[in-house]
Amino acid sequence: MQKEKKPLPPVRPARADSGTAIDLTSVPVNERPLGFQEIIAVKSFAERMALYKRTRDYWATADHGLDEWVEKARVAQTPMFKV
Repeated sequence: MQKEKKPLPPVRPARADSGTAIDLTSVPVNERPLGFQEIIAVKSFAERMALYKRTRDYWATADHGLDEWVEKARVAQTPMFKV
């Protein structure tokens, strides 16, 4: 008896936006958030804490496009039943 071969799962293409989906090129270099490795490399505790705070504040207030995405998803919904 010959065993039936199971089909392989589909292969997903690599995402073009891996890493961050936010384009930081429009953000001035001195205002861009730093990564964790860059922050922990800073020797001064006070400077590290200031960099953590600045990075946290940046991500807390950055426009991630969520509002736009939610609106597009909401508009795209079509009712299953007409009332």
